[in-house]
Amino acid sequence: MSDLINAQIDLAKLQGAEIREKNGKHFVIIDLSQSRVKHWKRNGGTDSAYCSIEIKANDKLKDEKTHLVKESRTKDERQQRLELPIIGDGREFNFQKSDPVPERKPVRPNAPSVQRGYVAPVEELGNGEDDSEIPF
Repeated sequence: MSDLINAQIDLAKLQGAEIREKNGKHFVIIDLSQSRVKHWKRNGGTDSAYCSIEIKANDKLKDEKTHLVKESRTKDERQQRLELPIIGDGREFNFQKSDPVPERKPVRPNAPSVQRGYVAPVEELGNGEDDSEIPF
């Protein structure tokens, strides 16, 4: 069993997803009616969107990649052996107890901080002019 699988997905490869630009900013838009992404309202009314994924080992990948990532299939799709497109890949890491823990150094010490999980408020999407490109 692996200690860690570091995986990444291409959001633009999700079903119903596309990248759009508006006012010099780029947005990933996912049409939930065409997607496997599930939309929920949390307690308190907060919106959430989840995408269930399958991560499979595959020794035929290149660049030290050991796993491929696909959107999860339904039980019926698995029984029919339906294969969905690959949306990402990953690499497995196994750590030995005897391996020394390397000292953590910043990758880019002068890089600006990134606010993870930032969702642009509606006001940042524009003032209502030329909104024909983006459906919201």
